[in-house]
Amino acid sequence: MTVRYYSSIALQTTLTNGITASSTTIQVASTTGFPGSTPFTLALDYGSANEELVDVTMVAALSLTVTRGVDGTSAGTHNPGAVVRHVSSGRDFSDSRAHENASTGIHGLAPGSALVGTIDTQTLSNKTLDRATGTLKNIDIFNVGAWITAVVGDSTQPTISKFEVLDNEISLQEMMLVGSAGGVFSFPLAGAIDTDLRWQSFAPDRVTERSAIYQSGSMSVSPNATTTLPSFWVRDDGVSTTKTAHLVSNVAGSVSYFATFRDGHTTITPPNSSAAQNPLFIKAPATPTADMFRIVDTANTAMFTVQSTGLALANRGATIARTGQTSGTLLTVGATNAGYTGNLTAWVNPAGTTVATMTEAGNFSTIGIGGQVFARKTADTARASTITATADPHLVCAMQANATYTIDAYIIYNANTAGDFGMQFGTPAGATGNWNAIAWGRGAGASVGVDGFTVRTNDNTINQNRTYGGDTTDITAHVKGIVITAGTAGNLTVDWAQAASDAGATTLRTNSYLRIVRVA
Repeated sequence: MTVRYYSSIALQTTLTNGITASSTTIQVASTTGFPGSTPFTLALDYGSANEELVDVTMVAALSLTVTRGVDGTSAGTHNPGAVVRHVSSGRDFSDSRAHENASTGIHGLAPGSALVGTIDTQTLSNKTLDRATGTLKNIDIFNVGAWITAVVGDSTQPTISKFEVLDNEISLQEMMLVGSAGGVFSFPLAGAIDTDLRWQSFAPDRVTERSAIYQSGSMSVSPNATTTLPSFWVRDDGVSTTKTAHLVSNVAGSVSYFATFRDGHTTITPPNSSAAQNPLFIKAPATPTADMFRIVDTANTAMFTVQSTGLALANRGATIARTGQTSGTLLTVGATNAGYTGNLTAWVNPAGTTVATMTEAGNFSTIGIGGQVFARKTADTARASTITATADPHLVCAMQANATYTIDAYIIYNANTAGDFGMQFGTPAGATGNWNAIAWGRGAGASVGVDGFTVRTNDNTINQNRTYGGDTTDITAHVKGIVITAGTAGNLTVDWAQAASDAGATTLRTNSYLRIVRVA
């Protein structure tokens, strides 16, 4: 049964804050005289019809953690100023009566029988022999259930061995010893047939060897095929701060090649003769599905992993440096397969959105302020007998939502003067802006003559179509503008066609380009 604590000097106090029926913490004005250990019992609204008993399980200054509505009372609401008093209750009296009447306790023994007699045959369970110095003869120790038989040393004698096995009561020759630090030592008897063994254990059939340490220093471990325990286990001694738990060294023991320390860190330092060998070699199974290598923090959250595909992932970032070197490439990112067309790098924000990329061709783009998107025509496009402006297949630049871009374009075209060249910009829904182009040509769209050519300087809204004069030789149009997107992302396109339908084709030429730069 639970042991509760009491005080004869506890002063009556009050609640400083009101509580509801679900509150598990109360604030009191004073804890003067309250028991120094928990649990103990308090009455809230003492002496009233609303009285409730609670068990205090933790005290932190004037804040008490409580179990509500104990010993038949009900949890309720209590207002600030409610009287709080340390009390006993009905269970304090019924518990002692129940203990005295129990048939399985000390009071249930037959009259005249001693608790531990010297003559009576008795079965003793759950007894502790405190520093018994006598002798035990013909003792079998049985482990029942999950119990582990333990030999516990004396804290006042830390250098004394913990366990010893002797051959017989006459010669008292030591055969096995468990030392003060936990080491197990075996001393085979002279002339014994197993002199090569220092230690050996068997399965229950007493034939199958489970583990052995040989005189040569070799060790074998053969666990049961159904065991869930490790084949080899080195347990921390709980004392040393630098002690090596497992060590592989040179013959003299002066150079460590492999060591695992009690704090869990491991060092691998191969000798110079192993310069051509991998210090650590991890080979993947045929079809891996889990990470091949993983470093985690104390919450088991991955910090660095090599995934089943071979992809390395550094979740806390990475610093690349060539300390002490004044030349050389710090980081090489490249595709090894011919024909690779993916991005060499991609930069992603916390929302998972890609904000910048570097393609295999060396093209860098970013969606942030200052980032630019560039498109170049890689082939001529000809259009005849049409005045419906449609997007050019090459001059396309992606834009983000709620962003502002400046426009720079260099347009190379040729056209019959009967057909001319008409262009405008295609944008995502809701986008606004203005643009202007200065172009030289001879056609109907001309407004000012210069050496037989024409110049247009009008300011246009972003989706407004304008006509520029044609010539059978290449003509250039230089475009500047600005576009502001709304809540919809999408493409800025150069939409063009003939100004007047004509069988003679109007052609937008290779190396025309469109560039946008984000400014807000």
